[in-house]
Amino acid sequence: MMEYVERAELSPDEIIDILDMPISANIAFLDRSGFPRMLPCWYVWYKDTFMTMSIRRKFHVTCLKEDPRGSFCVDFERTKNRIRMNRQVKGFGKFEIFDDDMDIQRRIRKKYLADDTLPVSGIERVVLALTPHKLSAHGVDVILD
Repeated sequence: MMEYVERAELSPDEIIDILDMPISANIAFLDRSGFPRMLPCWYVWYKDTFMTMSIRRKFHVTCLKEDPRGSFCVDFERTKNRIRMNRQVKGFGKFEIFDDDMDIQRRIRKKYLADDTLPVSGIERVVLALTPHKLSAHGVDVILD
């Protein structure tokens, strides 16, 4: 028999710990027909803003230029000592798109590759930034028998 231990909200320290982990996030956006789409990405949490990078001509970038409404979700799971833990940090708002000044790209490379000096491709990239209206951060533990 499994037992669920509900966790309503995560502490500010737990939120930052999760956002600092080198795990992927998912961003959600609306396509031209109004259907929701999701896309995994590497990101950084910087100055209370979710920031990721993409190639300027990608479908999701074009969609976000037309309708900037979107969201992100960082989902972390692990099993330790027969306890299955799930934690989520989510936010929604409007994405801003701006040219990469290399700072965000360096921060992302350092977070995921532990090296911000690797050569950069010549592909034109943009930053997708979302300062959430509100963060939602919660979790649940499942005790495995």
